[in-house]
Amino acid sequence: MADAEPNLIEAAVAAETAGQLDVSAKARLSLMFATSEQARFKEATTWARFADVAIRTADNDALLRADHLHNEAGLFYRQGKYDDALKCYRRAVETKEKRLGPNDIRVAVSLAGVGTAWAVVGKYDEALAAFRRAQSIREAALGPLHPDIANSLIGIGNVLFSQGKYDDALIEFRRARSILEGVEINPSLALVLCNIGNTLYQKQSYEDAMRHYEHGAATWAKLKQANAFDAVDCLEGRALSLERLGRVDASLAQHRAALTIRERDGEDHPKVAPIVNNIGELLRAQGKFREALQQYARALRIWETKTPGHPFVAIALSNIGLTHLALLEPERAAPLLERALAMMTKQKSNPVQIAETKFALARCLARLHRDGERALALARQARDIYKVDANRGKNVADIDRWLKQVGTP
Repeated sequence: MADAEPNLIEAAVAAETAGQLDVSAKARLSLMFATSEQARFKEATTWARFADVAIRTADNDALLRADHLHNEAGLFYRQGKYDDALKCYRRAVETKEKRLGPNDIRVAVSLAGVGTAWAVVGKYDEALAAFRRAQSIREAALGPLHPDIANSLIGIGNVLFSQGKYDDALIEFRRARSILEGVEINPSLALVLCNIGNTLYQKQSYEDAMRHYEHGAATWAKLKQANAFDAVDCLEGRALSLERLGRVDASLAQHRAALTIRERDGEDHPKVAPIVNNIGELLRAQGKFREALQQYARALRIWETKTPGHPFVAIALSNIGLTHLALLEPERAAPLLERALAMMTKQKSNPVQIAETKFALARCLARLHRDGERALALARQARDIYKVDANRGKNVADIDRWLKQVGTP
């Protein structure tokens, strides 16, 4: 895209000179998108202002205004300004609906943006509704096997994944993959391969997950327009799988490589936080609890600042609590776990994360010799959640063993 920038600039100037203000505006919108994708946010913001002026001069064309709102939303999203992104995406949808009607394919494009923005702030029901409506519009207009349908399926799968509905997510991702493998190699195929890897990882199929991460990375490598940012999720997935397969040093190296790339967007960018959190997880698994706390604290600070209502805040709180518990500091752990559990319950978070937090809080209360009945109830509730998942037999056994130790089956 960078190679095209001189031509776009030349086209914008030539069109303005010729009085073709709509053409000039479109060129500036393309420049805004190109610079945003390369994390050149100051330049992108400048091109956004230039595009705005050109659109106003070109009789404030409604569709150009909608395109500007959509691209501006993408710029906000890339910077981690998710509330601003959501506002712009929704305004783009409204503008397109008024001009084109509710079922135009261009409405679906901005609806997918709405879904993405809702999902990143943890509003999963709203996100799912937006993605499903976008999918419905696209299927009616394009048929069930068009590549754009796959993008909607990926969005739906991502939301289901975030809700812990891994089997349902896998169905959506695999359907998307089957569509994308029938067309020319493209970024969406690399993305969905990584997403399948993430889902298999959560289902504890680590070898299979690794194969999908490797395939996704290889697909990115074949794409000329891909850049380092695109491969970060594959790097992170490989890092997590390597850890589970016992290759700890290789895992940490992959995490740090991913972090170096992601920090180019800014050290406090929201997408830095998950990687920092994962590094904390690895350090905690190695027994390096104080180092893990530093990583978790950084992740929590970013999430609380950038996306204060997101479920990830509760995850970071829970992780810090678990680490203090491992350090035999239940008095520090308990209030963090209480806060995490309250947030998770309200947000209907991933059941496995709720179970882990409940059992940790149960152990805290037992160590502090307070509220013994609640401690036992929390442990049993966690056990019941784990029993639903056939892959969580070890977790069930751990709770049974603990209950016996405290004298209650």
